[in-house]
Formats: sequence, C-alpha cells, structure tokens
Amino acid sequence: MRRRIIWVRPRKEKNISIDRGRIAEKLEERGKLEERGNYEVVVKTGIDFGLLKLLLFGRYDCLVGTTRIGAVAGLLAKMRAKKVFIDHVDPIEQFRVTDGRFKARVVEGVENLAFRFSDAVFLTNEEDKLRVSKRAKKMIVSRLGIDYKSFANTSKNAIEKAESLLKSKDINIRDKIVTYTGGFEDIYHLDKLVLAMKLLKDWLLLLAGSGSAEDKLREIVQKEGLENVHFLGSLNHNFIPGILLFSNVCVTLCETPRQQKILEYAASRTPIVAPKKVKKMFPRVQATDLEPGEVASNIKKAVKVPDSWLAEFQAETQKYDYEKVADLYEFVIKDLLL
Repeated sequence: MRRRIIWVRPRKEKNISIDRGRIAEKLEERGKLEERGNYEVVVKTGIDFGLLKLLLFGRYDCLVGTTRIGAVAGLLAKMRAKKVFIDHVDPIEQFRVTDGRFKARVVEGVENLAFRFSDAVFLTNEEDKLRVSKRAKKMIVSRLGIDYKSFANTSKNAIEKAESLLKSKDINIRDKIVTYTGGFEDIYHLDKLVLAMKLLKDWLLLLAGSGSAEDKLREIVQKEGLENVHFLGSLNHNFIPGILLFSNVCVTLCETPRQQKILEYAASRTPIVAPKKVKKMFPRVQATDLEPGEVASNIKKAVKVPDSWLAEFQAETQKYDYEKVADLYEFVIKDLLL
C-alpha cells in the first residue's frame, strides 16, 4: 500500500507568500508518478473540521506542518503514533516585532513543544538554529524556495499581463521604475521607501502587495503630494516576474537576512537595494541605511552595479529552485518513513 503524507500549510491572504505550499505541491506531483509509486501527498490549507476528522480517523502515515499549525495538527497525529515533520521558516524574533512580546512568548512555547514531539524539523532560518537543535530529535537545514525559471526566463504571458496591468494604471514602462513586492507591515519600513520618492521625482515606485500598513502609506503619499507612487494591489504571483522585468531597481527594507523576495529579485537579474544587515548573506545587494535620503541615494547607485554582479547573483539563486528544495524534503521523508 502506498504511504500517505498529509501536508498542512497555514491559511493566508490570497496572493501572499506561497513558498512552502509550492514545495508541498511539488511532492504531490511527484507522488503521482508511476516510477515513484510508493507515496502520495495530500495538501491541506488551514485547520477545519474536515482536517480534524482526517487526522483523528483517516488513513495516513505521516504529517508535515508549518511550525504553529504543525504543532496543533502534529499533536493529533502523534496521538495516533504517526510520523510528524515540522517545517520551521520564520524566526520567532520576526513574530515578536510584528505581534508583540506577550504573543511571541506564547507562540514560542507552542513552537518549542512542536520541536520536541516531532520526528524531524526542517529549519530554514539561521536565527532559531540553537533553539531548534536543543529540542528536535533530528534537524535538517533547509532553504527558502523560488520558481527560478519563471523569474530567470520570464514568459511571454507574464510580460503581456504585467504590461497590460501597468498601462491600465497609466504607468509608462519606459520610465525609471523601482519596485517592491510583498507585505505591507511595519517590519518592512515601507514608509521610508515612500518618503525616499520625494528625492526621486524622475522615478516611479510600484508597490505590489497589501497589508495593515497600507492606509498609513497612502496617507503619506497624499500628505506629501507624491504622484510617482503607485499601489498595484495584491497580485497573482504569476504577474510578478513580468513586473520585475520592467523594473530598473527592486527594494526591500526589511532587515531579516533571509527573504524570498530578494531571491526572486536576484533571479530576475534586477539590481537590489536592501538594508546593511542583509549584505552579510547577500553581498551583491546595494546596501543602505533606512533613512529616506540614503534609500534614494542607493537606488540611484544600484542601477550602476556591474552586470557581472547581477549574472553571478542570478546564478546563485538556482539552488533555491522549488524542485531542488523538494528533493531534500522527499529524501528525508522517504528515509524516515519508507
């Protein structure tokens, strides 16, 4: 009988980070291949009555879950003596900054419990390495994932969709464009990026995403009378490679070292401006302080980075392709399960 793997991922707002879901989907596709033939993957999003019923009474051999949702689902799976793998991505410090110390203390306790009862933990962030290693029976260093081919070789369809979208918003694709993609939360310091546009009057800023800080950002735009800032909304991820193709510079002001957006920017071979704390891991970014004047200055500098830097950075991101990350997950799961 084929082994059955339940992969549970968090329920997120539409078009927000699909990273781990893509890895699960890759394994789901592989499990259907005749030559693999010894396992199947069922991907579930969020915890509902149907999942609870499956975990408590359904047939499966193993559960994979992102840390917090994995803790809840994993406890139920452990009650039935099933294998449990925890996929730990976001560092607890990031949660502490966005949600406060009290909530973070509770979440950290839940995560620590999940690490202890799991059969293995896939760890993506360096920051929690010591915390995980003290508790997990087995720790496997993992990576973020990107759809490398989509960004390195932008499809005609993605280009046409992006061009149509930009034209519908009266954006001239021949103008100098700086782009940010992702969430609009305080941790991303987008207010500094928007204010930098006061000093970049011959540039356009494209903000692709959504989040709790959006109203604040729109207020800044209105107060400062900025006509070169455009909100694209939360886009289907298939649009993003096309948007980046029309961008002269991409920006992130989040100080977390590991960011999926940096990898996608690099795979698209676009110059990147990022905080100085990021440069240690990604030396080919144009490093900046968070002061708006410095951000503006470094955006101007970024367009002059050597093309060889962009090519080398792009080549480095190939190891983050979802297919290669899925190889690691498949190997470990099959090794411990089959």
